[in-house]
Amino acid sequence: ALLIAVPLGTISAYRPYSLWDYLSSGLAFAGNSVPNFFISLILIYLFSVQLGLLPVSGMYDTASSQTLASLARHLILPATAMTLQSVGGILRQTRGSMLEALHGDYIRTSRALGLREGAVVFGYPVEDPRAFGVVEFDENFNVLSLEEKPEHPKSNYIVPGLYFYDNAVSDIAANLIPSARGELEITDVNKVYLERQQLKVNLIDDSIEWFDAGSAQGLLVAANAAERFEREKGELNCIEEIAYRKGFVTKDQLEKLMQPLKKTKYGKHLQAVLNGGVPMK
Repeated sequence: ALLIAVPLGTISAYRPYSLWDYLSSGLAFAGNSVPNFFISLILIYLFSVQLGLLPVSGMYDTASSQTLASLARHLILPATAMTLQSVGGILRQTRGSMLEALHGDYIRTSRALGLREGAVVFGYPVEDPRAFGVVEFDENFNVLSLEEKPEHPKSNYIVPGLYFYDNAVSDIAANLIPSARGELEITDVNKVYLERQQLKVNLIDDSIEWFDAGSAQGLLVAANAAERFEREKGELNCIEEIAYRKGFVTKDQLEKLMQPLKKTKYGKHLQAVLNGGVPMK
């Protein structure tokens, strides 16, 4: 049943509302709604009565022919009937799970960036990019070069460490060779896509702030900015609130999550979210 239902459900999710999807959905509906005994009667009528290919009952052809092949022939009809009934439910679950995954935020973001094959890196403008990885690109946002901490940068855009890859990244990562410092480098992955001319850049606009927290001074700057944001606009990156806004948790679940924190500033923010006193950001 799995060998039939999983591929059918996957293809249906990739091609929704196509002829294939309608046929697969019809098979799933039939498998779920038609009683098992009725499916068995149809199979017996076709393969035993009309075609005479398979036996109707029993376990062996004759008492003297108790072989594995004879047993297998007698098991084909009951196994087929049970498989057809199971296919419907598994097919529907597979199709639904695939559709949910294909409409996830990360998939929609990748598609919005035009990612079909290849990879996308992000570019963030800074005044002095010499301390970062720098990306050079053309007018069509194709990456021309990636340089790590160059003395003479070819652009003012740095790569902040957010990437989108296609399925080929698994094979690329599996074949990486550790660098001189003994680590697998994400830059080496990007360079493979660059050599294949499959690397694009998406520029981050001024509405988004990015901080380099790799040094004590950078961490202090980021912490001060986060504190200023929370003081002026409320909690920053409240994962419970995000989950509630997205519908991942219910109001009762959010209230349960809030209880251990209710005496803290964070907990009071969640309570305000529950009471509807915090506008959606």
